[in-house]
Amino acid sequence: MSHQKSIALLDPVIRQLERFNAHDAEGFASCFTSDARFEQLTGPPVAVGRTEIVQVYTQLFARVPNLRMELIGRMIRDNYVVDHELGEGDSTRGPDGRFETIVAYRVAGDCIDRVWFIR
Repeated sequence: MSHQKSIALLDPVIRQLERFNAHDAEGFASCFTSDARFEQLTGPPVAVGRTEIVQVYTQLFARVPNLRMELIGRMIRDNYVVDHELGEGDSTRGPDGRFETIVAYRVAGDCIDRVWFIR
């Protein structure tokens, strides 16, 4: 994959993490296609479509006001980006509020159309 293609592929993934950490649900949702799907590797979908993404993440940011994610590793293959992230600020995840997650993104054009969470 060329360097320029990698940069274009990463753009929506970088933007969504920045908007997530700013707790900007609308800006976060704008990084995804209108019919994007957020899914756990096993279990029901977390959100389907931008409207539902805004609703789910507005509630999350209100419920966990100190939530932040930090990128600690990344892999790229074709139009997929797989991030290893360290979360903090979520007291429901343990006494120190820290947790790790793997998130796989499928990029379509300049937006993300599919997200899989592996927790």
